[in-house]
Amino acid sequence: MSTFLETIKLRLVETQRQHQEATVKFQKAQAEFQSIAQKLQSWQIAFQTETLREQAEAAQAQGTTLQVTPAKPMQNPAITTIASAESQIGGAVNKTEIIRQQLRQHPAGMTGKELWDAVKVQISYRPYVYSVLKRLRDKDEVILRRKKYRLVPKPGEDVDAHTVQ
Repeated sequence: MSTFLETIKLRLVETQRQHQEATVKFQKAQAEFQSIAQKLQSWQIAFQTETLREQAEAAQAQGTTLQVTPAKPMQNPAITTIASAESQIGGAVNKTEIIRQQLRQHPAGMTGKELWDAVKVQISYRPYVYSVLKRLRDKDEVILRRKKYRLVPKPGEDVDAHTVQ
C-alpha cells in the first residue's frame, strides 16, 4: 500500500474512534437533558398545584368560591413530543381531520411539504403530519401519486364531493 493510502486509512480509523466517543458523550448528554427536563416539569406541576391550593384557601377565607381549573404544565420548547390525535370532544382539535380538510380543499393533491406549510400553525411537529398520512394511506383513505397525497373518494361518492366551496 502507498503511504498516502496508509495515511488516509489511519485518519479514517482515528475519525471513527472520535465519532464513537462523541456518540457516547451525546447519548450521556441526552439522557441528562431528559432527566432534568422531567425534573423541571415535576417542579412546575408542583408549583402550579400549590399556587392553586393557596388561591383556593385565600378565596375560601374571603367567603368567595374560586373556580379552579388546573393549568397544563409549562412546556419547554426543546421538549416536544408527538401529540396524539385528539378527539373533537370538548373543543380539542382532531389533527387527522385538519389534514383531511386540507386535502379536500386541494383535490389535485398536495406534496408533503405543501401540506406541512398549510397545517404547521395547528400541528407543531412535522413528522406527525407524515405519521397521519401513513395511517390514512394504510386505511386507503389517501393515495400517493407523483409525490402528491390525494383523498380517495368513498364508494358512491363524487370526486367533487371533496371540494370545499
